[in-house]
Amino acid sequence: HYDFLGLSEMTTRQRQGVDGQRECRTSNPVPGYSPSANGCGSGWNTYLVPDADYLSLLHLQWVSFNDACDAHDKCYGTCGSDKKACDDALWTGMQKACDRIPGIFMVSRGRCLIMADAYHTAVQKLGEEPFQRAQDAGCEWVSCCEKDR
Repeated sequence: HYDFLGLSEMTTRQRQGVDGQRECRTSNPVPGYSPSANGCGSGWNTYLVPDADYLSLLHLQWVSFNDACDAHDKCYGTCGSDKKACDDALWTGMQKACDRIPGIFMVSRGRCLIMADAYHTAVQKLGEEPFQRAQDAGCEWVSCCEKDR
């Protein structure tokens, strides 16, 4: 039989529903939901986390992490996505951005790769709650009582 409510893959994430009942997050996407993107950073730090290395004059020509960060945001907000896969894709996207720096500018390329590594480490260590909030927004919720049936 088909699990129309997505209860077979119910997460343990719960919340208090508007009717006072416990709700559980399912693995079903919210119909019509489109994850948002805001570049690099999340919530309070959106404006503090740069989308490029602004200490280097070369950022204007070759490197921006904005596309990689936007894809990361959308990955986090896609119901059922895997956090590690999203984080690793961010790192790969940032490394590709760094690869656009010509080899003659080794110092700038090195700084860029260090920034990519720092961002990757940050989302690995600090990204669990932003990931869960994005999943909460992108996935349907149902009464936890339905799970017990």
